[in-house]
Amino acid sequence: MKDKNNLVEIITKEQAREIKQRLENGEFELEANSDNELEME
Repeated sequence: MKDKNNLVEIITKEQAREIKQRLENGEFELEANSDNELEME
């Protein structure tokens, strides 16, 4: 790893497709909490 401070996670195309499908199906409901952070319900 070139940059030890790199916070980006690399995902496979298959994982990306699965996430996209789940987002399209509305499986993720993100809501801002009082600390302005996103959390999954």
